[in-house]
Formats: sequence, structure tokens, C-alpha cells
Amino acid sequence: MYADKLSDPFFAVERFSERFDGHSSAPDFELVMATRDDDILGYIYGFRLGPESQWFRDLRDSLPSELTRALVDGDVFAVCEVMVRQAWQRRGIATALH
Repeated sequence: MYADKLSDPFFAVERFSERFDGHSSAPDFELVMATRDDDILGYIYGFRLGPESQWFRDLRDSLPSELTRALVDGDVFAVCEVMVRQAWQRRGIATALH
């Protein structure tokens, strides 16, 4: 899916590795894979956001009170990446992973 974008620094393998290293060191990190036999069909990963999270720092408006309350309660999970191999897309795998 991103093979044609690898010249864009954001999509470079090294940049993904840096992001993944940071994300996977977060508390409550979770990664789930969809597999069939020995093939990986796709994956999703993310982590729980805490009240000190900077995830929403660039929003122009203040957060809705429900989201602020959910952050304080530890009820917000940030999905960082969801990918399904092209041959397996449009089969509900990403939805099932989510």
C-alpha cells in the first residue's frame, strides 16, 4: 500500500521503525495480528492514552468534556497503525482487528 510512497521521508522504513519503537514503549501497548496458516494478513497496534498525553496537543479547539474525562479515567486507546496486505483488503479484516 505504501510501496509507492517510500520516497516520502514519513513513509520510509527507518521512520516507521522510529515511530514503532516509540509507540511500542508506551504503557499498555497492544499489537494484534490477523493470520491465516503461517501468513500475516494484517495488524493493528496502539496504546492507552493517559491524562498527560500530548496526542491532542495540536487541536485548535479545546477537547470536549467527555474526551477529557475519558483521558483522565484512562479510557482512551490510540490506534497508531492498522494495515492489511493488499491481497486481503476489502474482506473485513481491518474491522475485525479494530
